[in-house]
Amino acid sequence: MSTAVVLVVWLHPVTYPRSRSRTWGAGGEFCPGSWCQLCKISAICWARAETNLAPAKLEFAPQVALTDDEIAHVLA
Repeated sequence: MSTAVVLVVWLHPVTYPRSRSRTWGAGGEFCPGSWCQLCKISAICWARAETNLAPAKLEFAPQVALTDDEIAHVLA
């Protein structure tokens, strides 16, 4: 038997039940990343949407305006 086959035979009883319980059960956690392109629900995933919107939240954050006294202090 090749090493890959031995590894699959050894890992399958451990990884398959855990992956099924985490993806189809209530115990899973979402961790968005480049692998999301392979996910069936990537278009409607809240975790992915929040990750993708994080830069926009910074871009459209309210600008902090300096007061006249602060401007005078900076220019001095």
